[in-house]
Amino acid sequence: MSGTVDWVSSERPKKEKGYELLLRGDDGNLYFYAHLNNDDPGTRDNEAPPRYAYARGLKNGDRVAAGDVVGYVGDSGDAEAAGPHLHFEIHIGKWGNAIDPAPSLRAALERRGR
Repeated sequence: MSGTVDWVSSERPKKEKGYELLLRGDDGNLYFYAHLNNDDPGTRDNEAPPRYAYARGLKNGDRVAAGDVVGYVGDSGDAEAAGPHLHFEIHIGKWGNAIDPAPSLRAALERRGR
């Protein structure tokens, strides 16, 4: 989804909080990514700075296009026991209007011919 980065953390989150990203899509919807990477390379130390959670140089207000890398899968926040994964939400029009993202993700893959 093309849009604008609405929020990324510029410093390590407090204990039990994870690296997250909020993208404001050009379609007016919000796209939320959580549990991004918090480990220094080659470790599971939960000590990594934001440069290992987000695409290099990504900051609030940046424009991104569909297919751009915005972050790296991890287990930050309360997801340590679950292992690396992406918590992804779509909110239609405004925060709090969450929908199941699975049908949208499947449709996007079909359009790409996978």
